[in-house]
Amino acid sequence: MSTGYRVVKPQQVDRLPSNINDPREITLGMVVYDRVNETAARVRGVRGRDVELQRPGGTPWTVNYIRLRRATPHEVRQIVALGKLRRDQERGRHPLP
Repeated sequence: MSTGYRVVKPQQVDRLPSNINDPREITLGMVVYDRVNETAARVRGVRGRDVELQRPGGTPWTVNYIRLRRATPHEVRQIVALGKLRRDQERGRHPLP
């Protein structure tokens, strides 16, 4: 006997990239996600346990590497797109909001 409900199989949940366990895993230019600020950023420098991050067109900030995880492919594309938009704005191709 049919109840009229469809059986839906659970979707595969994509796991987030792993946390960074050692500051030596971090390279300059790498895109990471700051879990406290909830934002993706590019690595500008590493000094011991402290990592200097910056978003395109933004002020750099320093965090402890424990707060970071690797960025997802979507977050990497986001940073690349923001950088391109920022460069275009500086060249006058897009008006600033």
